[in-house]
Amino acid sequence: MRKSFTLVMSTALTLSLLMGCSGGANAGTAGQTAGESGTTQAAEESGASQSVEESATAQETGESESAKETEKSGSVNSAGESQNAKEAEAAPEGGLLNEESALKFLEDHFGKEDADTGNTYSFGYMGDAEVESEKYLVFDWRWLVDGDHLSRLDTLFVSADGSGVYSGIYDESGGSIVYKETNLLEDNGRSSSGGEEGGQGESAASLPAFSFADDEPYMNAILDYMNENAASHYDKSDVMIPLFQVLRTDDSNKDEVKVWGDFWVMNYKLEDKNLAFESGGSYPGMFTLIKDGDAYKASSFDQVEDGSDYGPSSERIFGIDKELMDAFNNRDKDSEEIRKKTIREYADKNSLDIESYQDQGWDKVEI
Repeated sequence: MRKSFTLVMSTALTLSLLMGCSGGANAGTAGQTAGESGTTQAAEESGASQSVEESATAQETGESESAKETEKSGSVNSAGESQNAKEAEAAPEGGLLNEESALKFLEDHFGKEDADTGNTYSFGYMGDAEVESEKYLVFDWRWLVDGDHLSRLDTLFVSADGSGVYSGIYDESGGSIVYKETNLLEDNGRSSSGGEEGGQGESAASLPAFSFADDEPYMNAILDYMNENAASHYDKSDVMIPLFQVLRTDDSNKDEVKVWGDFWVMNYKLEDKNLAFESGGSYPGMFTLIKDGDAYKASSFDQVEDGSDYGPSSERIFGIDKELMDAFNNRDKDSEEIRKKTIREYADKNSLDIESYQDQGWDKVEI
């Protein structure tokens, strides 16, 4: 752009110099005529010379004004082209997003932290997907809670052309599902940020704590661990009802049991027979449980890491065979049914009048 501007100015300057040379030639001719014709003609020469100089000056001034207009026009064009360059830089290269530009696209739209909680967002690239002939880049959306652990918010499908961002279920083998009812570019709806929004009505003064049946000692051991090490980092809610998606259990050694799955913390507020989801997160990984008298307790939890380490760590934990890895990649398909069943059993066990649950920005789900 700078070279174009210089070229315009050089052209104007060349024109101005040419006009100055033309004025000098006319003056010289007038002086020669005055010398031949005497005093009268000398006077005429003076007038002619003045006339020529005025003409040259006027013409040169006109060219100078023209140069200024050209310079001004060049500046406007340069600014316009600069703006266009910025817009082109912000747009997807070749009309399609890649991993890097899609990440920037998400950060630009959602920001780098949640406005209400101050929790820092993290977007981990999971892979590409094609659903109904539309191409997407898929990201695992999490946030950092209390500065010490990451909680999963959603799986985001970013349209390759930048037209939309949707929730969905990622299946790297080709069976991904995209929920196109809500475009998160227009409505950030299904965010797990909690906050003040939700249904109307009084919150329950207290709700009984959730627990699994006594014949599920593995699940209660995991629940105890999650309550102590994950749920305690969230703001207090009416009740935490977990969503535990157990993908495999190896209890061939009863003294050391291993459980693979995705273990969700789900905090709810009870409002007019509806459980309004306030906050929570996903913690996929493998628990090692050891015998503790007649019960079990968690001795360790190998959790899937975030960001660029998401793929390698999930492969290390779940990739011990293809069946388990496939179950992990397709776990979202059964999540809502497990969630509904768990809430219904909780309500029945405690004789609570609960009819539905609801995520922010979504319709109620009858249980």
